[in-house]
Amino acid sequence: MNQNKLTAGVIDIGTTKVVAIVGEYENDYSFNILGCGVVPSKGVKRGNVVNIINTVESIQAALSLAQNQAGIKVNEVYVGIAGQNIYSRKSSFTANREFPNKEITKEEIDEIIKKQYFIPTDFGEKIIEVIPKSISIDDNKIYNLEEIIGCIGKELKMEFNIVIGKVTNIKSIETCIDRAELKLKKIFLEPIASARAVLYNEEFQKGTILIDIGGGTSDIAVYHKGMLQHTNIIPLGGNTITQDIEKNFNLTFNEAEQLKIKFGQAIYEESQDKQIIIKNKIEGKEPITIDTKILSNVIKARVEEILGFIEHDISLHITSNDRKNFDIVVTGGGALLKNLVPLIKFKLGMDTRIGYPNIYLKNTNAYNSPQFATAIGLLIMAFDDIKQNNNNLLNKNNQMINETNITTEANKATENTETLKENDSEDNKKTKPIKKGIKTIQEFLSNLFNNNDTEI
Repeated sequence: MNQNKLTAGVIDIGTTKVVAIVGEYENDYSFNILGCGVVPSKGVKRGNVVNIINTVESIQAALSLAQNQAGIKVNEVYVGIAGQNIYSRKSSFTANREFPNKEITKEEIDEIIKKQYFIPTDFGEKIIEVIPKSISIDDNKIYNLEEIIGCIGKELKMEFNIVIGKVTNIKSIETCIDRAELKLKKIFLEPIASARAVLYNEEFQKGTILIDIGGGTSDIAVYHKGMLQHTNIIPLGGNTITQDIEKNFNLTFNEAEQLKIKFGQAIYEESQDKQIIIKNKIEGKEPITIDTKILSNVIKARVEEILGFIEHDISLHITSNDRKNFDIVVTGGGALLKNLVPLIKFKLGMDTRIGYPNIYLKNTNAYNSPQFATAIGLLIMAFDDIKQNNNNLLNKNNQMINETNITTEANKATENTETLKENDSEDNKKTKPIKKGIKTIQEFLSNLFNNNDTEI
């Protein structure tokens, strides 16, 4: 491994699994996964940590696998957050700039974003992330955060998505990372991470609804013109479907999960009709026979319910006229359910594809699955954060160097001035007797010619 390259560690704490990844940065369009660990998640319900001890054990086990595979140890990690208690709300900010003809700088925008972290929230809640939604300068709409840099104008308006979570949920994650003897660098919102991993630049611009179906939640992120317009988390996911199978066919959860993975369909196909016989683990009990058509009906009913919640949420933020301009990308472990894409197309009326996190991966084969979308997205965002911090540090160092140079030049100028004064003083000392002698002669001659005594 090249020691000069950036490396980062990320942890996706999911309801069904914990994924730890150690990655190496190549460039803005490519990176390597050096090590990956996947273990069953214990202690997480619907995206929220409910058992610290079990979650810490899962984190340590996953990271140990990733570190052994990568051959390096990770002390700092980036972590994702989702869960039913995470939501976003809108906020706006208007600034009348004192110098309208002065170019807008990145520092000016960063300062406005920082102020949003101090807006009031309900008791027991905390702002996790502030995400610009729209920008305008003197009513001229700007569709990209980078494009505002260098603009001039008087009235600067910005709208934000303020991502808010329960303090207890955030504290639980912080405690888990601390108990695992790691340093928490930053928490990212998981729907945004998944979007970074599976969406192409054209999809960010055109208008895309990302649906990440995980074990405990289904996460939504809506993008248009390169900006995040909306995000939400539905507290239903793949585990809900598994639980329905478990109850309907009197199975264990693990049996129901395997049945869903191997034979589950969101839309029934007659060509796939068969009888599935599951041997009963309890001695003396008859085997369980399941018809794939009935299994499909159970799965479809729950998927349609989840899609109903998603459609309702989307309708609050995208008009029916605008919906035709949006596509859907579905990812997460739940995206692997057979015939899910045609069902989404039918129910939501938008073009749909499965999102694979292979856009920026250099080694794509082992990790090119929707179930790794969040973890790989976290890695991309981790590298963005590291580069941003490095740039800020470089700019700060350059500023300090410039200030030092200015101070040095000023000191030199002062020293030169003082030297000139000293030289003048020495010269004055040397020339003073001469000037005094000249003055004495002048006075003598003046007195000689001005003497009123005419007597010779």
